[in-house]
This record gives sequence, structure tokens and C-alpha cells, in this order.
Amino acid sequence: MRRPSAIQEGRPTPTVAGAGQCEAGKSIKDLPSESRSIVAKATSESHTSYLDCDYNMAGCTLIRLRVNGEQHVVAAPPHHTLLEVLREELRLTGTKHGCELGECGACTVLVDGQPVLSCLVLPLQVAGHDVETVEGLARGGQLHPLQKAFANFGAVQCGYCIPGILLAARHLLTSQPNPTDQDIREALSGNLCRCTGYHKIVEAVQMAARDLRVEAAKRHEPASALR
Repeated sequence: MRRPSAIQEGRPTPTVAGAGQCEAGKSIKDLPSESRSIVAKATSESHTSYLDCDYNMAGCTLIRLRVNGEQHVVAAPPHHTLLEVLREELRLTGTKHGCELGECGACTVLVDGQPVLSCLVLPLQVAGHDVETVEGLARGGQLHPLQKAFANFGAVQCGYCIPGILLAARHLLTSQPNPTDQDIREALSGNLCRCTGYHKIVEAVQMAARDLRVEAAKRHEPASALR
């Protein structure tokens, strides 16, 4: 069974310029002036806000993340996973807690366009990389063709696994605009759904692939270049 991979083993961990430590019982305002300047600059440039350390935490690290095209500075304990930071610090709750063992695919996000199990990755590993969650699929108030197709085909039941499936399917259609049913099943083999037999899900991905190809033809662009 092929699963979305975590950050490849052996790849150097990206350095985090300006990461600072926040001691227990203190907020970011108590950081050294140079660290506060980094936060202020990042916040000003990205028009996003940051969160103070929880006063009950033993300590936290300032991390700069680029999520769904926006820059964020977050303060989180260094042992928290990317999944925890996305949900708890950035309030992007579309990414789901599942097995937290890298087996179910519910926590799948895209990092530089590649599917990654966010329950197995630390935020420091993806600093400086592009992270995309299910909240980033819709653009300009318009649902992504995958989202429309899943709704139209009734591919969503309880919905818990769908965010991870949508992102795995997005990766597939970016690299393979005209997939076979088998291609789709293999691409989604790391995403477990306990509600369905996957037939509607496969049909929905095929419909989205056709819609993207039609859209690409109208714009005279390769389908992989769209969305």
C-alpha cells in the first residue's frame, strides 16, 4: 500500500531564521528585542497575526510557516507536530486527527505540492516550504473542481476522511491530469474511509479530472497547471 510520505529521510532540516524561545509563564512580549522585531516584521509583511505561548506551557518556539499562501509566525512547543500546530495555533481544523501513527491519511496536507502526513512531521521541518491544507483549495470564493465533484457525486458521508482524500487527489491530478480508475485507487490507497466502498470517491475524482481538462482546454493550458 502506497501512503503519502513524510519528509524524505536524509533531507537536511531547514533552518528557521529568527526562531526564539518563550519561557514558561511568559508571552512573546517578554522575548528579547531582536525576536520581537522578527515577529513584528513577519506579521507586518504577511498581514497575519501570531499567538502567544500558552501560560501553562513549559516553553515554546517561534516558527515561521507559509500556509495556503500566507505567512504566519506561531509560538508552539517544539515537540508539537505540524498537525497540532495547524489545528491548535492556526485554527485550521480541516486537517483531522486520526490514528496519529501515519496509517489512516486523515491528516494529509501538501508540502511543496507533495502529500505529507502531518501527524509525523514537525513544523520546523517545513519552515520555508509551502504548506497547503484543505482550507486552501477554494480560490476567490469558488470551490475547487474536486470539492464540487465530491458534493455532486455524494462522495462525502461522515466527511472525516475527506480533507486528506481531497489533497491526495489534488496531488494526483496535478501530476497526472488524465488518470485511470486504478491510478486513483493507488493514489488514495493511504487514505482510509470507513463509510464507503470508494466507488463514489473514484467517480468524483474522475469528474474533477474531466472538469480540469475542459478548463485547461479553454485556456490553452496544460491541466496540471490549473489550480
